[in-house]
Amino acid sequence: MKLILSLTLLLLTGCAGTKMYVAASEAHGILRVDPPDDSSYDYKFLIKNAHDIGWDGNKEEDRREMIATKLDGACRSFEVIDQKPFKTGTYMFGDDAITWIMKVKCLD
Repeated sequence: MKLILSLTLLLLTGCAGTKMYVAASEAHGILRVDPPDDSSYDYKFLIKNAHDIGWDGNKEEDRREMIATKLDGACRSFEVIDQKPFKTGTYMFGDDAITWIMKVKCLD
């Protein structure tokens, strides 16, 4: 039930490229930003491969758009220096539940 409520809220918040969508994704555990483990990058993003209308966490371009929206104001351009999928289980319809771990470095 909590999953259905979370997904409904995400659908109501709008497009993936909006700050509201990114904030809702953080609130519901789809997006998390951690401090870096070392000085070779600035941010560690953990993004679940959730699906929504107009957004797919398995697509790199969608994950990059979410990162760009989250970093708005913090850095104008960035580079993903490493990204790895981490399987966390299986969704109820059989798809793999994956969290993408993306290390990001600001370029400006």
